[in-house]
Amino acid sequence: MAKSEFEFGDQDYGSAFGWDPGEEDRKEREKILEKAKKKDPAAHRVIPSMLYLKSMSEFVEDCQYAGELEQMFGPLWLENEVAVMYGTPGTGKSVLAMQIAESIARGTRISPFDTVKRRKKLRPKRVLYLDFELTREQIALRYSVHNGTKLVEPYKFADELFRTEMYWNGYIDDGYEDFTDMLFDNIRLLIEENGIQVLIIDNISYLSRKSTSNPAVAAKVMGRLQQLRREKFVSILVIAHTPKHPDTKPLKEMDIQGSIDLVKFADSMFVLGKSRVGANYFYLKHIKSRSGVKFGENDEVAVFQIAKRDVAATFGLESKGTANFLSAKFVAYEAETDHVSFVFTPQRQSNSWRRNARRVEKARAMARNGMGVVLIAKALRTSQSSVHSMLKSG
Repeated sequence: MAKSEFEFGDQDYGSAFGWDPGEEDRKEREKILEKAKKKDPAAHRVIPSMLYLKSMSEFVEDCQYAGELEQMFGPLWLENEVAVMYGTPGTGKSVLAMQIAESIARGTRISPFDTVKRRKKLRPKRVLYLDFELTREQIALRYSVHNGTKLVEPYKFADELFRTEMYWNGYIDDGYEDFTDMLFDNIRLLIEENGIQVLIIDNISYLSRKSTSNPAVAAKVMGRLQQLRREKFVSILVIAHTPKHPDTKPLKEMDIQGSIDLVKFADSMFVLGKSRVGANYFYLKHIKSRSGVKFGENDEVAVFQIAKRDVAATFGLESKGTANFLSAKFVAYEAETDHVSFVFTPQRQSNSWRRNARRVEKARAMARNGMGVVLIAKALRTSQSSVHSMLKSG
């Protein structure tokens, strides 16, 4: 009987390249498997790898080797956290947020958090400020000098600080679910292209076309922020509002406007409250901290005064004596009850800064009502030069 070519061993295997003797059977099996998957997807699912496992001790040791976390704004906002700053409109949130942004970009700290010695030296970071609140004209007014006819001597911000404005044609591009998906992709691109390390958002309501008072919307927005923090290793500060709040009641976490999901997803939260001392005063209260570190003892709050100042020295620059930066200056630590009530205790009234602040407010109110310097001086039982100083002081 004749032998086949395979028995001689001299066949050309190269001619069989790409040949699948069971191709028809394989295609038939794939069709059957595809039908089975559609009929019962759960039975054919592949277990995902979503969780990163290590021993508890290893997690702690990893953090020890990394060293202490940098403070973006004292213990109220730490490195690699999503923090929320909230308060009623007109409290000074944007003023403080821009001041924080500049301090981080300069590698400096804001009082009263600049007196505590830290092992880790603060280095300048690249900061992206998403400004959905102020126009360019409003920014110019806040950070320059108005000489009566025009704006002069603008403040020179750090080169590491970047600002954005919204520019959107109102259309949802193909491939995107909604406005929020588009915006977060744009933010991610800016972070990657510019080496951004810190993100400040003013304010959270602009991250979605829907209200963040809706639990599903709030959860989606905060979840996306936490995802962005993990993916890009950025520290994030989000500004939010509170609804109208009685000035006679202490502030708490439930005063934040919108869903409780904003509270649940935040690593840290602090609130700005209006002070009864004067229109340009606010107090700062730490509400929540996942790190377990909070500032202020015995329910104390930090009191600040807003005014245009020469802040060059505080940012490590040469001072030129130009008050061209709208900023918040730390005044004192006090009890919150002293700032939410009309009644002040005798001990608190004796504080010189408070007494002077109230006299300045009275002098300005009289001046707004048309009273001259002479009459104001008589009413306050002080000199005319003192009245001049009160009306000019920041």
